[in-house]
Amino acid sequence: MEKIDQVLEVVSEKLNSGHNGITAKEVSTIMDIDRSTASKYLNKLCKKNELTKTNSRPVKFYLFNQLYDKLDNDSIENFNHDFIAMSNVLNNNDSIIKSNPLIERNFFNKLLGYDRSLRFPLEKAKAALIYPLRGIHTLLIGENGVGKTYFINTMIEYAKINKIVNNNTPFITINCADYIDHPNLLNSKIFGICKDNYNNLNTDEDGVLKIANGGFLILEEAHYLSSYTQDMIFSYIEKGFFHPLGSGNKPININTRIVFTSTESFNSPLLEKFIQRVPMLISLPSLSSKSLDERYDLIEYFILKESEIIGKQISISSDSISSLLLYECDGNISQLKNDIQISCANAFLNYKSHKSKVIYISKEEIPNHVRKGMLNLPKYRNQIIEIMKNKSNTFIFDGSKGKTVNIEFSSTDFYDNLEDKFFYLKKMGMTPGQIRNVLNMNIESSFYNYIISMSENLNEEIFDSSVSPKIKNLVNTIMDMANDYFKRSFDNKIYYGLCLHLEKSINRIKKGKNIYNPRLDAIRKYYVNSFIFSMKIAELIDSEFNIITPVDEIGYLSMFFTENFLIKKEYDHPKVKVIIAMHGESTATSMANTVNTLITNANVTGIDMPLEAHPKDYYDIIKNKVIELNEGPGVFLCVDMGSLNQFSHMIKDETGIPVESISMISTLSAINVAEKALFGYSLKDLKNCDFNSMTNDKFI
Repeated sequence: MEKIDQVLEVVSEKLNSGHNGITAKEVSTIMDIDRSTASKYLNKLCKKNELTKTNSRPVKFYLFNQLYDKLDNDSIENFNHDFIAMSNVLNNNDSIIKSNPLIERNFFNKLLGYDRSLRFPLEKAKAALIYPLRGIHTLLIGENGVGKTYFINTMIEYAKINKIVNNNTPFITINCADYIDHPNLLNSKIFGICKDNYNNLNTDEDGVLKIANGGFLILEEAHYLSSYTQDMIFSYIEKGFFHPLGSGNKPININTRIVFTSTESFNSPLLEKFIQRVPMLISLPSLSSKSLDERYDLIEYFILKESEIIGKQISISSDSISSLLLYECDGNISQLKNDIQISCANAFLNYKSHKSKVIYISKEEIPNHVRKGMLNLPKYRNQIIEIMKNKSNTFIFDGSKGKTVNIEFSSTDFYDNLEDKFFYLKKMGMTPGQIRNVLNMNIESSFYNYIISMSENLNEEIFDSSVSPKIKNLVNTIMDMANDYFKRSFDNKIYYGLCLHLEKSINRIKKGKNIYNPRLDAIRKYYVNSFIFSMKIAELIDSEFNIITPVDEIGYLSMFFTENFLIKKEYDHPKVKVIIAMHGESTATSMANTVNTLITNANVTGIDMPLEAHPKDYYDIIKNKVIELNEGPGVFLCVDMGSLNQFSHMIKDETGIPVESISMISTLSAINVAEKALFGYSLKDLKNCDFNSMTNDKFI
């Protein structure tokens, strides 16, 4: 059981036995751990919706949904005083609102962006809802498509779950824009009409304001309300009662919470009265104002939903993801959702009509206006690279599991990933020899990324819980042996990386699972000293754990002791960019997708040149792409035949950008080019490589 689970078990036992909240200090005493460590675990459990906490001092932690029942009248009185002071600020400043001290729940976490762009709007919404008696009437503004309706529905659900209102509480919605030409009709619909001598009514007609008593009245596009109706509503907000038309002096006292919505901005003259008279003002952000990380979460959510509806996995290229992240989406979240649905529908049609094995969204399936998002790539390149970090170039969304499957990192186990790649390449139709070549070329970077991914966010606490003392002692001995054998010191990362690796590999050997190293022969030949040393430490490992270390695993151990292992190979300086340009409808893009799938962070660009296309047109396309991609070191073109062979010289002469090329490109040679470019090979180095006659031993 992990330490965080142990903390939850201790807290649950205490709180379920009637303990009125628990502090970090109490947990640290019970579990004999540092107070700061206890606090860290307790806050992590809050983020996971297992616990909730007060904002008082000392902070008390409760099981989720337990805190509300523990509050007493003094707590509510203190909250009233704090909120009055806070609401005075809110009426004049749409900025930061602190989390209220009455209750801290994680209900809104299901809203994407709850901890980012929606953080302050949600804090305001919670404050408005839990304010005693009638709550706080609210004005919610935002552009079309930002999710105002969904936000309000979530507010209402929150109010029901927290028993602020009853489960059968009515909530009624009226779009005021529908009555723009009939303001009197809208007035009577809201406030009702009493029968009198001047109308033909047999009975009184209640308005929606009264019908929604105890619940919510949502007035959409409220800026279309007539001035007279606005004044009547504001009078109700201030006094708590209103007079139906024709009722004389007969007031109706109700408790209806009003939520106004508008697409106008706060500085619009149409909202002047609302700004002055409505206590709580909330602004929802547009999609363009959200971070790209948050936009990616929305994209992932919508594609997973489509996958769930279709009942099959949906694959999408990284270029298509980038386009969805970067295109100008004026219709906000609603338009993003619609464009994703159109893309999924196009991919599903291809899947059905061509009897494909997978539903795949390439650039051809996304709408044209979405494709134009790639034009914004230079401006956001670093952000896109960060989002795509540790992701393969083909995203697989599985709605049945509610998650995204990453081909490159579908498992945290390096060996399992190697097997996944083997079967992926076999499914593509490669021969065993071709598969060995591909895996051999990518093995060093894959192993490097595997070690880095395990140790990148490492801290002592995680390390202690992940690695047994026996492994640590063994690796300490190995490092002492290595210092003597190689007559040099090793980076501390080697110690951590080797500990983490041996913890996994020894368990795998004990379970009888296969270990395969496609680059074993090259390692034996080129890393002689490291391999000999690794044979010595293998004997030590075998003796200590009563196993037999396979020779393939000895090959992996050798890599730890080669010169500069774990020194980052993806150098910080700009690298040569790679373009694959070939004749055919999808030849180049398909090859680029394969390369990007197999080589992490390769970012190879594919450009298809239809056979009937004029070379001049595609010369301009490739030239412009070279200009866009070049970061200084130049661009390497991988082409097939014909006029494409001449493009590198022409582009170099015309633009001054260093460009070289290789002809008669194959998938294997393209993988080799991408690998070397990623590792920082210069354009000259790439030009001098004999890619078309490569063997296993040539790739070092």
